Amino acid sequence: HNSTRMVETAWSTTTTFTIGRDWLPGLYLAASVASDGTYENVYPLVVTAPLGSTPLLLVNSTMTWEAYNQFGGRSAYTGPISNAKEKSSIVSFDRPFIGSGMRHIFRDAVAFTQFLEKSNIAVSQNTDINLSNSPSIISHYNGIFFGGHAEYFTNRLFHSVIAARNTGVNIAWFGANNAYWQDRKSTRLNSS
Repeated sequence: HNSTRMVETAWSTTTTFTIGRDWLPGLYLAASVASDGTYENVYPLVVTAPLGSTPLLLVNSTMTWEAYNQFGGRSAYTGPISNAKEKSSIVSFDRPFIGSGMRHIFRDAVAFTQFLEKSNIAVSQNTDINLSNSPSIISHYNGIFFGGHAEYFTNRLFHSVIAARNTGVNIAWFGANNAYWQDRKSTRLNSS
């Protein structure tokens, strides 16, 4: 991947687990923790609820998180030693989150999810990639909202959100710089 400077782990599977029916839908984090108790890196997991089981849908911005992810020394913004000229032109979802990517998850997703739970606001959660792959998901909700800094959108997701707005679905953005960059590859992924 020299020309794109993409970082991938290609690690073999070391553990697996089954998401049972007893898991509540929502945002989960798998984390590796150092012996001193600090987070080394995390990987988010969104357990989806049956479509339309709540009137509102929170969309997690996984494409943006990955663009800022610095695992392996490169993100879509910086290369080694904060050198923007050595940034990745393509980023991989095949790596855990560290640095700015992990901070986006805690700031934009975890904090907002905690606020919603404390406020007893019933929402379902999904990911921007799932909505890009299956735009009809949006039609099952009265309103969809993005928890923070949903900077990267696929063309399909952008037009699906506009179409939903035009049919009366309420849209809310709880962050800035939304739909600023086009992601051209993430529709090939399945994040559920």
